[in-house]
Amino acid sequence: MGVARPIGLQAIRPSQENQAFEVLAKKLYSKNGREGAGSGYEGYGLKCFP
Repeated sequence: MGVARPIGLQAIRPSQENQAFEVLAKKLYSKNGREGAGSGYEGYGLKCFP
């Protein structure tokens, strides 16, 4: 499974359901460490540049 497409789709259309990104979100580094897996990854494990 690739990771670029689900992450890109989440950045472009955040309101659209994206099951692949939901799986990936649990694997991204979080500001709360492993206890916060799946949330709090914006700016920590996922950075979007304009």
